[in-house]
Amino acid sequence: MLLRTLRRKLHSVADRFRADQSGGLMVLIAFASPLVIGGLAAGVETGVWYLAKRQAQQQADSAALAAARAKADGISDFTNLSAIATRDAVRNGFQAVSPNSVVIGNPPTSGAFVGVNNTVQATVTIRVPLTFSKYFMGTTALTVTVRAVAGTQTITTGSSTGCVMALDSSSSNAIHFNGNVSANLADCTIVSNSSNSSAVKFNGNVVVTAKSIYTRGGVVQNGNVTVNLTTAQQVSQSTAAADPHAGSTIAAFGACNHTNFSVSGNGSTTMSGGVYCGGVSISGNRTINMNPGTYYINKGDFTMSGNATLACATCTGTSGVTIVLTSDDGTGIGSMSVSGNAVIDLKAPSGSSDPYRGYVVYQDRRATTGNGFNLTGNGVINLTGAIYAPSAAINFKGNAALAAGRKCVQLIGRTVQFSGNANLDVSECSNYGVTQITAGASSYQLRLLE
Repeated sequence: MLLRTLRRKLHSVADRFRADQSGGLMVLIAFASPLVIGGLAAGVETGVWYLAKRQAQQQADSAALAAARAKADGISDFTNLSAIATRDAVRNGFQAVSPNSVVIGNPPTSGAFVGVNNTVQATVTIRVPLTFSKYFMGTTALTVTVRAVAGTQTITTGSSTGCVMALDSSSSNAIHFNGNVSANLADCTIVSNSSNSSAVKFNGNVVVTAKSIYTRGGVVQNGNVTVNLTTAQQVSQSTAAADPHAGSTIAAFGACNHTNFSVSGNGSTTMSGGVYCGGVSISGNRTINMNPGTYYINKGDFTMSGNATLACATCTGTSGVTIVLTSDDGTGIGSMSVSGNAVIDLKAPSGSSDPYRGYVVYQDRRATTGNGFNLTGNGVINLTGAIYAPSAAINFKGNAALAAGRKCVQLIGRTVQFSGNANLDVSECSNYGVTQITAGASSYQLRLLE
């Protein structure tokens, strides 16, 4: 009896032992703990990595914007742009210690804006230390790289299609349409920097079609005047329009190739580029065939009269003619005069390497203030490109032949007077590399592009 009771108790203990799983749970916990802890660590550090990447992106954005702003302000040196970009990134939390870096692409070297000059790329690289995950990932830190592209967009409150400009700051009638005038200034803006109440004047039987008028002063109309503008005129403006050619210079030239060059009567003459000392005079029924090139008029005028004809038949493609009125010592700088029934048909050179790209006539700005620069007469005056005489009083009466591909006539003088028929157009000036006349204040807007 006692033996049977003892046997039952032993079986009961064995059954309870077999049924008891508490020890197995501990073993499972022991095996699963590293995975659970690693998973929790990875979850926590994934959030840290995400935050680090967002901060790096903010730093790249600020670096790109800072570099783009500096570039728009005229800073193009790579070292300076990089320093400015890094400084702004530091202000936004970037740690400027190795191996962290800010690399500037000027312009961008990848993405949709590769080679676009008004854009800058900033690439920020940072190292993010690992805490828990380093035991499972075999490294102590992760590398995070982000990029941003920023650029500028120019904003102009006025017009960038000026075709005639008077630089004088105070004269009355700085731009003057006088007498019987029919002027078609196709989609062009008339620009006067004079603050005079009569800075732009229309006087007589005048019909003018233009885009707009921009002046620091006022506009006066006397007589039978019709002015058709597609955009309202802007008078009494506080900002003078900048001379688009203010930074241009005259290239060095050598000794005289010709002295007191003069031809008249009948027949034809061929001229080639070079230095013409004492001026150039063409009259009678003479036909002058100019070869492409630069014609330096050293201390003398360039005059045409009678029934003379001046043209460049071989000015094809990017080749053209530039007449430069200058002086080797700054004195005696001449002017230009076309009168009678003279016909002139020339276009400016447009090659990117030509020092006078876009200029068909260029008068040295050292010329006597108010010198007479007369493009008048009854013949056809077809000068394609910029006619730049910043010290001159330009008198223009031209029946310009504005053929397709040659719709580019830009007049800039100290003052400008129109008489007779005048046709100006700048719609194709980009073909010749002519810098635009921009009337009104310009600014730029910074934008993140990528």
